[in-house]
Amino acid sequence: MANWNPGSYMIRDFASNLDRISFHDASGAVLSHRKVSKSSWQVDVGDNSGLVVEYDVHAGDLSVNTSWASPEYILINPSSVFLYMDESRGLPQVVGIESPLQGGRVFTPMVERDELFEAANFDELVDSPIVISEAVAHRFNDGAQEYFLVNVGAGKLWDGARSSRDLQAIVRATNALWETVPFERPYWFFNFLVERGGGLEHDHGTFIMGSRWQMRDREDYIKWLSLAAHEYFHSWNIRRMRPQGLAGYDLENEQYSGALWLAEGISSYYDNLLL
Repeated sequence: MANWNPGSYMIRDFASNLDRISFHDASGAVLSHRKVSKSSWQVDVGDNSGLVVEYDVHAGDLSVNTSWASPEYILINPSSVFLYMDESRGLPQVVGIESPLQGGRVFTPMVERDELFEAANFDELVDSPIVISEAVAHRFNDGAQEYFLVNVGAGKLWDGARSSRDLQAIVRATNALWETVPFERPYWFFNFLVERGGGLEHDHGTFIMGSRWQMRDREDYIKWLSLAAHEYFHSWNIRRMRPQGLAGYDLENEQYSGALWLAEGISSYYDNLLL
């Protein structure tokens, strides 16, 4: 299991949230296994060609780095939920979702096909957050590129239409600066107004967390706009243009880089300049 999230360079020990893990073959017969590190298991599959793993995940930490499940909404950071093997990491990944929320819609940058969600490989899956919510998705375009803003937990204090218009202006200015748009599919702004802070960039979307009260004060609202601009700028600076030390991910161990000033510092300069 991954120990950290790309874009948030800190060991998280996600495996500590797993419980009741078991391994079976395709017929349901139990396979013996042993834990060989805090985040990896070795399974004796014998002559079996199939492997089924079942486990529970504690999802009680609400942040841009972790996963959360509640009766109101669910957010899944795949790095904190899904397992992988070295042999399968480069293979296509398919996710099926049975939502416990009546009326909740599934939002994710992954490609949907026949009610399943697909990623080209595990690294793309890790980079594709999943949100289940009754929130409205505000759609806008810049040229041919499509965008969605999903305001989770907004309530009546947050003007979704206004935030969508302001975000569109930021997107237009950023795209004009770079003179190219690097996306192959729609881009998602997942905006959680849950009295938390932080943001985490992804290839085709971002998590933003703030307060539903921020729109009532201009200075506070500008902070939200600045955070959105920062995370969107990362679509180029760190997601596509990346320090060599972070070119490939070792999801189990720390990766050291002396270039985070470039990844975060330049993004922090441009987020306010673009506003």
